Amino acid sequence: MERIVTESEIFPLIEGRSVLLNGPRGAIIEPLDFSIEPGTLTIFLGHAGSGRTSLLLALTGRLKLSKQSQLYVLGYELPDDMRAVRNESEIIGVNDLDRLDEQVTVGATVRERLSLYARAWTHIPRVTDAKVNEILAPIFGTRPIPQARDLVYELSELDNLLFRIALAMISQPKLLAVDNIDSLHEDQDRAVLLEILNKVASTGVTVVASATGEEALRVVVEMPHNIVILNNSSEER
Repeated sequence: MERIVTESEIFPLIEGRSVLLNGPRGAIIEPLDFSIEPGTLTIFLGHAGSGRTSLLLALTGRLKLSKQSQLYVLGYELPDDMRAVRNESEIIGVNDLDRLDEQVTVGATVRERLSLYARAWTHIPRVTDAKVNEILAPIFGTRPIPQARDLVYELSELDNLLFRIALAMISQPKLLAVDNIDSLHEDQDRAVLLEILNKVASTGVTVVASATGEEALRVVVEMPHNIVILNNSSEER
């Protein structure tokens, strides 16, 4: 497998030309051109059926676009190097990929994720509150951090999402995708989320997210982010 460019030369980090995804009943993603610089937050806006989730899956190497598409991510050409992009990216908010068992404790969930990235036969001890704090603090910031014994279902809507982001960051991804950020029902929660995503981007991680419309961002329009409008689709997917 050969990189298109070296990591130090990646600019932009994501380059899409005529990005397109066709389905049995028409276009899921209509032709789209965009470029995304490293360490930025970009939000793709589009209603249900505009291909928001499909696009994020494609950007993280988890879905193959139509052949006409030209897409370069992290210096790799897709779809040829989908596995390499998957290994360096994480996606949040797609239930089939990152849904948590709500009957399990926070500590057990953290331990399971640590085991996933540990070397074979490495013993991962029971996760303490201190370990939970170490992993969650960079994302939760000044928010109260859940304790190891807390059950996942006890977390608020926002804290559940932040917990999943913190778990994703264990792998030290270069690209983080967060789908459907306006699934958070409270304006204040969305404001907190976007502030945190900007903070993640400021560390050098490139963040891409999706939302249904700019009204979801109205409480935080002053925060730095890029907007890409997806072409409307008449069919919900």
